[in-house]
Amino acid sequence: QNFTSTGMPVLQHEEKSTTVMVHRLRRMEKIIASTMREHIQHLKHMEQEIVRHEKDLAEKKQALKDSKANANTLRQDMVRMQITVEDIDSQLRNLTMQYTAVDLKRAGKCGFDMQMDNSVACFLAPKGPVMLVSAKMPGETVLRWRVRVTGNASWALGVIPEDQIDNPMYFFTDLKVGVNSKDTTRSSLLPRETLQGLWIEIVAELGRKIVIVRGEGRLRMEIRQSFDYDCGARLAVCCF
Repeated sequence: QNFTSTGMPVLQHEEKSTTVMVHRLRRMEKIIASTMREHIQHLKHMEQEIVRHEKDLAEKKQALKDSKANANTLRQDMVRMQITVEDIDSQLRNLTMQYTAVDLKRAGKCGFDMQMDNSVACFLAPKGPVMLVSAKMPGETVLRWRVRVTGNASWALGVIPEDQIDNPMYFFTDLKVGVNSKDTTRSSLLPRETLQGLWIEIVAELGRKIVIVRGEGRLRMEIRQSFDYDCGARLAVCCF
């Protein structure tokens, strides 16, 4: 140990070492603080990314849900009823006087899509309940349709009063003249038959107020019923 002339020890070396240590500690503190800031910034960025991914996931889940809903809607649209009514072309009908025309104006208002193939009309039904009805023809005494329905199997065929042609719920409550497809529920009509994809002929004699329903192909049936409408009658297919 060195001494000055006054006898005090020399501490320069120790002071210098302490100063170096202080500088190093301060530099380390700065490095640690900077590193912590970087880590905190990184954590914030990760939190933002997590929030964004959660948002993206929620949007994808909603898109998937919407896609499933659209697929279900499309599936329902694909199995919507196709109603084929034979020989409704006006010129042919006037020649044969065999089949009653469909009320095309009312069918369009109800949302039916129609395509003609020679003398055969195909109607694609909207979501029900909705009715396709025959046209009102002055002087007509016999109403006759030959009908085949494919797709959705919930439907009914019958004769309705003239004053109920805008009320498809009539099939649920009061109608007693006609037949049901076997998959139809809540309808007031009996009997329920396996009618899907088969040609069904329905004839209504307005004078005698008698209805005859005949099944063709593998369905061999004939049902005779009567009605007592005073306001006139129309043929109708109700799609549920």
